[in-house]
This record gives sequence, structure tokens and C-alpha cells, in this order.
Amino acid sequence: MLPDPIARLRAAYVLRWLNINDSATRAAVARTAERELSTAIGYTIILGAAVTLDADPARTPARVTALEQIVASGATGARYDACQTLMRRYTVADLPKLAPLLDHYEGDARIGAAWAILHVTARAQTPAPSGHGSRSR
Repeated sequence: MLPDPIARLRAAYVLRWLNINDSATRAAVARTAERELSTAIGYTIILGAAVTLDADPARTPARVTALEQIVASGATGARYDACQTLMRRYTVADLPKLAPLLDHYEGDARIGAAWAILHVTARAQTPAPSGHGSRSR
């Protein structure tokens, strides 16, 4: 675990977007997610990296629930970051969880929700490549 909270945030941000499938990386992210305080500046991004990488599959459902709680009542920036992770996992059936943010007084919360809703909707409308089975999240 990196000692600097900003370094942890940045590392998790990159790992979340790259979706690296390496066991050592996933283990490090899982350890970091377990130790990071919910009040830390990078908590939502670190949690998002752990969910995206499925760093500890047994903990993923609880982490998704934590991200959903952030969407419901977190700080604006954290809501935006939670939406960035959840949009990769959500289906159209989950969109009512994001809809309340469309009326949020802060633009970043509205943008995060709108982006996630558009992403999920577009993915649902894109047919799976033939011969590859159904599309996963």
C-alpha cells in the first residue's frame, strides 16, 4: 500500500480504467480497499478499483453496496466517481438507482448519473458479437 493518500487515489484511478487482470495487482487493490478509511480522499476511487478488478470476489457485493450508498448520500465528487464504476456493472434494471441524481443541485452529480445512464443504455442496445454468447457487464 502506498503511504500517500493521493498516490493511492491515482494508482487506483489508473487501475480501475485499465482493468488489469493480474493476481498480484488485484490482491494489492483488495488490501488497500480493506484498509482505506471511508473518509479518505481516494476512498470511492479505491473502492471502485476493487469492484472493477473484482479484487476479492467475496467482498465485491458489499463494495457495490457501499458505492450505491455513496451514490445515494455521498459527497458530489464521490457520487461522480461511484457512477463511473457502477456504469460498468449496471444493467437497465439498475438505472432507477441513478435517476435521483439527475435532479441533484450539483452539476458533477448530474453528469455522473447521466453518463452512467447513457453508458448502460447504449450497452444494452448494442448486440453481442455473434458467436461470443451474451454480453457481460
